[in-house]
Amino acid sequence: MTGHARNRSGFLALLVATSLVGCQLRPTFTTGYTVRNATQPVTTPGRLAVKRFDEARPPRHYTTSGRLFLTYIPLLPYVTLSFERLDESVNLLNEDIKTYHTTGMPEAPPLETYTYPVSIPRAIADDLRASGFFASVDYVDAGDTSGYDYVLTGQVRASPLYNSATSYMLGMAGVLLWFLPIPMQKTSSEVSVDVELQNLRSGAVVWRDTLHSEASRMATMYNPAIVYGSAGAFSLNVLQLQSDVTAVDRMSLFQWHFESLRRAMEAAKPQLASALASQQ
Repeated sequence: MTGHARNRSGFLALLVATSLVGCQLRPTFTTGYTVRNATQPVTTPGRLAVKRFDEARPPRHYTTSGRLFLTYIPLLPYVTLSFERLDESVNLLNEDIKTYHTTGMPEAPPLETYTYPVSIPRAIADDLRASGFFASVDYVDAGDTSGYDYVLTGQVRASPLYNSATSYMLGMAGVLLWFLPIPMQKTSSEVSVDVELQNLRSGAVVWRDTLHSEASRMATMYNPAIVYGSAGAFSLNVLQLQSDVTAVDRMSLFQWHFESLRRAMEAAKPQLASALASQQ
């Protein structure tokens, strides 16, 4: 590497460190969301059991922030850091933090408390309970469903998270523009979950749907990032959702996926209400 190239690499490393560490936020591991405007459209005089969902996501994908060096390439529209199975990546980063005794980084709770095949159906159970669709709703994991009238099962199909940065197709000159308060990065997320509601008394499938929704935002270099890992500025970093998003914990590493899930459930509720009304 030439001295000029080394200096440019060092500059980008400094720029990344400034943008991430300077605005570093201490993460939490909260899952779920608050149900807003619960109107109780239907009250079914039955008890619902929500079971642990099956795992059907693509293999774990975790790309480090070192890919940001690609923003030096002119005419490249943007550089994307892709994540899948973020919950599993957090668990592995937690092991590094415990191994290297990383100062200032909190240790995550056991994976079983936030892994998506558990935390997503638990959030859905909380949503349905708060929304008043059933007389009672319990998350039973893999437990016995005797005594319940309905059971909700499903599978988590995808939970990608994308962090993208742009140098405006200008290469190194565009990276310098990051110092201006103009958008240079974007975070977006998706959730895709298959669900099936069965009437345990009749054996009939009452409702079947694929819950899918997205969330995204643009940000400048000066927007705070939640950083987690033992590699400093080059650890996992998660941009916060907009400040007007109040249904999820904006300090949580999992906020993006649970805001996406909340939106998906909100869109699906009219169809669920109609399906339950047909049972009366």
